[in-house]
Amino acid sequence: MNDFMQNQFPAQLPVLRHERDGIFIRQNDYFRKYLYRDILYVKACGCYCDLYFRDKKRITVAQPLGMLVQQLPGDLFVRLHHSYVISLYDIGVWAGNSVRIGEEWIPIGYRYRAEFLSRLNILSAPRKFSSSTESGMENI
Repeated sequence: MNDFMQNQFPAQLPVLRHERDGIFIRQNDYFRKYLYRDILYVKACGCYCDLYFRDKKRITVAQPLGMLVQQLPGDLFVRLHHSYVISLYDIGVWAGNSVRIGEEWIPIGYRYRAEFLSRLNILSAPRKFSSSTESGMENI
């Protein structure tokens, strides 16, 4: 490579690829790009999947969840249940065995719980109970 090309296109610049920001989904006779940041969650129903978006849109694709999850970036999405994949960015609340994405409560499957929790940044101090617990006071 000559000096001109090296100065114009330094090797340390990251290459931005289309597959890093979205996925193309077939609609009739064309493919439309949907950004990953707009996908809230995916719900499986047999050999079909429903993709739910921020703008309340839902698109059904003829692909099993196991194949679809391989096409989603693992740093943005996590499988939460045998029927659900969710956007890690859009978790609003996590309580017990469910998470809330938008207005929808989604169950956390036992098989997927450990992986899901390992992906969260959780700040929690363990509660220590003393004999004063009976009086309604606890040490945190």
